[in-house]
Amino acid sequence: MKQKLLLLFLASFFVFHPGYSDNKVFPTSDAIWNVHLYKNGYYRLELFYGLSGDTIINEMLYNKLYFLVDTTLVEDPHHYLGGIRQEGKQVWFLPGCDDWDEFLLYDFSKKTGDWVEHGLIPGFGPWNFPYPDCKGSPYTNYTTYICDVEDSKWGKKLLISQHWEQYWIEGIGDTNGLFSNFMAFPLDCNSYTYRLACLKVGNELVYLDNKFCETCFCLVEGPDVNAIDEIEQEPIYVFANKLNKTIHVVSDFGYDNLDFVLLNTQGQVIKEEKLSLSDGNIRYVNINPGVYIFQIRERGKVIQSGKLLLE
Repeated sequence: MKQKLLLLFLASFFVFHPGYSDNKVFPTSDAIWNVHLYKNGYYRLELFYGLSGDTIINEMLYNKLYFLVDTTLVEDPHHYLGGIRQEGKQVWFLPGCDDWDEFLLYDFSKKTGDWVEHGLIPGFGPWNFPYPDCKGSPYTNYTTYICDVEDSKWGKKLLISQHWEQYWIEGIGDTNGLFSNFMAFPLDCNSYTYRLACLKVGNELVYLDNKFCETCFCLVEGPDVNAIDEIEQEPIYVFANKLNKTIHVVSDFGYDNLDFVLLNTQGQVIKEEKLSLSDGNIRYVNINPGVYIFQIRERGKVIQSGKLLLE
């Protein structure tokens, strides 16, 4: 009975809440995302993104996104990040700087096995964090693979990384933070990771996954970093991009002396390369499409392995 009442409450929230549009794909106003930033597995700080107000650009209506200095939703032009708009099940972002086109942030219309093509995107890295790097070169042909789609208590839930257990959730965004899909790789290879702690729309707590407390905001004054236990070290992440025929190997930690080995299902070595995790890209242009086995070896010892689909 309690579960039915909870589902009824969540359904009624998304139907009537003024911070959402009619299709409930993404907040349109009065929303604050709290994203935790980690470096080398240790918590460092909270990042607040706020959605407030709207503006018309190129005859299209955008909701204005700001970087917030605290949990107060203030429309400060000095902290303006860009505009967000919705089109059907798609969410678009227009960086708040000159000479940049919008790019696709999320697409909740996709099915399992689909690819999302985001378009040209600016850098989102620690060198200019949290603002888009509008002066740098764009990243082209950036894509996201939809591993799985399921329903959740929040809405449609798209799995975009099995290793990271990273999702896009309809009505919320990325479970690792608004822009972490682009920060994770190739935009940030400096041991930084991100986690969405909560989303608050108006006075309603819509999403909560805060490791440090049971409220949305609890570390605003700054935590005692030494008092926080070290988070378990994450594995190395391996994924393939069929558009540029590249295998990406990503680590949030400084692994050295690693080799990447690709084998077919009969155990025959197809490709072997020594890795430099500052540039963990491996081209596979002349390899036939199919399912392969990868191994990450350190001084000859296999420390990680898995299946890899090359297309």
